[in-house]
Formats: sequence, structure tokens, C-alpha cells
Amino acid sequence: MKKTIKWIGILVGMVLLLAIFLVISLATFVNPNRFKPLLAEKIKHYTGRQLIIDSDLSWTIFPAIGVKTGHIVLKNPEGFDQGIFAEVKDLTVSIKLMPLLHKKIESNGIKLNGLKLHLIKNSQGKVNWNFQEKNTKTSSASPSEVHAKPSLLMVAILGLNISNSEVTWTDEQNKQSINATFTGDVMADMAKQTGEGKFVIHELVANHVKVTNVTVPMRYQQGVLSLKPISASFYQGKWDGDIHIDLHTAMPQIAITANLNHFNVAALMQDLSHDQKLTLAGYGNIDMKVTTLGDGKQAMLKNLNGQGHFSFDKGVLQGIDINYLISSARARLTKKDNAISNTHQTNFNELKGSFVIHGGVVSNHDLVMSSTDFATKGQGTMDLVNQTIDYHLRTSLNQNGLAIPIRLAGSLKTPQIGLDADMLTKQIAKQQIEKVKTQLQERIEKGKIPEKAGKFLQKLLGSH
Repeated sequence: MKKTIKWIGILVGMVLLLAIFLVISLATFVNPNRFKPLLAEKIKHYTGRQLIIDSDLSWTIFPAIGVKTGHIVLKNPEGFDQGIFAEVKDLTVSIKLMPLLHKKIESNGIKLNGLKLHLIKNSQGKVNWNFQEKNTKTSSASPSEVHAKPSLLMVAILGLNISNSEVTWTDEQNKQSINATFTGDVMADMAKQTGEGKFVIHELVANHVKVTNVTVPMRYQQGVLSLKPISASFYQGKWDGDIHIDLHTAMPQIAITANLNHFNVAALMQDLSHDQKLTLAGYGNIDMKVTTLGDGKQAMLKNLNGQGHFSFDKGVLQGIDINYLISSARARLTKKDNAISNTHQTNFNELKGSFVIHGGVVSNHDLVMSSTDFATKGQGTMDLVNQTIDYHLRTSLNQNGLAIPIRLAGSLKTPQIGLDADMLTKQIAKQQIEKVKTQLQERIEKGKIPEKAGKFLQKLLGSH
């Protein structure tokens, strides 16, 4: 038995020695650059795209056999103005030897430096990340042969290290873009359709909104991508949450949970739209749970549903002067000139409320805004798809019971803001009626109006 084990050990040692000899011979006598035309030809054959390797290839031996490249470019298909789909400054791929005996490619690791990936949806709605095999021979194969192919060569990527990389996404139909610079590590098994990893995104810019220092753990399994938990710096505050993307359907289904804590609202709104008429300044908090689906901004807005809460402390509502509008209402009531000028801004101590989103329309019915001078309640809707607003405020000075109606309506970017004249007229009329009722009641109680006439007037005015 001991001799058998000894001979097995000698045999294994000989095999390993032979493997090492073959690797050294391969690295010594075979120039990897001879494979460049073949690799480019295969990429062209199966994807229809041009691969350019404009630097020399070299072998790596330790800790595993592999190949190192310099600058690589993969071109876009026809129909895209941007010529490059992806480019890499340098790339190292190492392959384990023993799994090859079992028809399995197992990467010991891929190091990718200086990736620039350009994802595009052109004006015709076509995307440049769809890869369609160009091998026409596949169509003539039998169904059993087609289904057997994936099992012939199993692929596993046990490590992917990405550094100094950048991704841009451009939607030429909806005129929007996303930029991100990141590093990360990923493990993936192509056969099982699973992947795990962790990315650090140094800066992410989407529609001019910036998120920095993003840490994103990633898990992909059977068509579902989970990014959880996400943490990031968000306009001097913090963003925590998670994202789940279901890729089984024709349009990705997305579920987002987010908590935005103590962020600079003015800086955010400046990036969102620097010429917006109605903006906020101060620090705020928002929590929300939303779902959507779609492959573009408009579709995602139209299918947006969810709910959340918001609160802002010691801030400024810019674009509307509530004190001026209150003064204007009192001037109309007393038939005098407005005594104060319009500053186009309102300071407040607290602004808070909740919201519900259905089909891209945000509804709020419990807004409360308070300051040392006035108290305000509000309700209304914002249509994110059509970018419109219809919102009503009822505000009054703390020492005055008259509720002043204010309306915001029209374009979300440049809404019409002012007193709700119809509602104000009704409010004034109601106040005058109440005043007459009070005076009438006093006269009845003092006996200055006959009893029958008093009862008739009380019934007429709705007084009891």
C-alpha cells in the first residue's frame, strides 16, 4: 500500500513537472502576438465588431499562466456616431491549468486598468451593448447540438479587479447622460449565472446630480441584480439604501429604497436646474421606497410608484414671499395699499410632510410649514412625466385667524405663484358674513331686534 501511494506521488510529481515545463516552453518559444489576428477575427465573426489590439501581448507565468495586453479598443456597431464601445489601458488575464483538463476555463483573476465604457442608446432607440452572434452555422445545427454547447466549456471568473475606470451612458432620444469613475472587485460564474463583488465609485454624475464615494456591494443571481447596502456622500450629507433590478422581463424592473440624510438642498437644486423659479435652501432629509420599470427616463417616470417622507429645518423657500402674499390679502380686505415689498423668498423653521407616487404623479396632502410669523398647510400634486404642478397653500399670521389661499400652478420649472383670487373672495365673504352674524346676535340678545324678526334673520344667515 505504501509503495502504491509512493508511485502515485511520483506520478503526480511528474505530471506537475511536465505541466511546468510546457508552460515555460510556451512562454519561451511561442510568441503570443501571433494570436492577435486570430482573436480579432473571432471577435468580428461572433459579434460583428472590430477589435483593435494596438500593443504587444506578453505571457505571465506566476502564479498562473496568463496573457497581458496593453491598449485594447472594441468598436461600436454601425449606426452610432461614437466609434468606440470600450477601451482598456492594460489587461491581464490568468488561467488555471488543471480545470482545462475538464473543459472548464477558470480564471485565476483578471486585472483591468483604465477601462472606458461608452453605453449609448441612439436616436433610433438602438443600444450598443447588445451582442448578437454572427455565426450562421449555428442556425443549421440540430436543437440537441445547440443546447449541448454551453455544457462543453464551463467558464468561471473567480476575480475581477478594476481600477481607474470610467463608464458613460448616453440616451440620444431623451437627451440625458450618466458618468461614473470607479474601481472594484468581482467574482462571477458564467455557467451558474451568478456574480458577487464590491465597487467603489469615486464620482457618479446623472443628469447633473453628483454622488461621490459610493460603496456598492453587488450580488447577481439568475437574472436579479442586488446592490445592497449602498452608502455614499450626497451633497454634504449621506445616502443609504439598496437597489434591486430584475432583468427577467423585457424592461428591467427596479425597486429602490433610499434614505437621504442632512443634505444641502440648495446645492442639489442648483445642479438639477439652476434657473428653476421655485427652489429650497437649507438641509433636508428624505426617505422613500419606490418601484419602476423601463429602459429610458420617460418610461421610468411614467411607471414610478411608491411613497416617502421629507423634512427640512431652518431653510428658505426661494421664489415665493408668503409674508408679502399675506399682506396683499389683508390690503385687499381693508382696501388699502400693500405695506411691504416682495422679497421673493420665505424663511421657515420647519417644513415637513409625506408623499405618495402613482404613475409618475407625486401627491402630498399633509404639508406643514411653520415660522415665527405664520403657519402654513398645503396639498397638491406634481406630475413628473409632464413636468407640471398644481398645489394649494393655506397660510395665516399666527395672531390672525384668516387663512390666506395661495396657489402654485403650471410648469414645474416656472410655475405661476400668487393669491388664489376666487378662494380669497370666498374667504372674505365668509368672514364678512360671520361678522354680520356676530353683530346680529349681539343686537338680538340686547333686545334691539324683535324676537320674530331676529329668529327669521338667524335662520336666513344660518345662525343657530
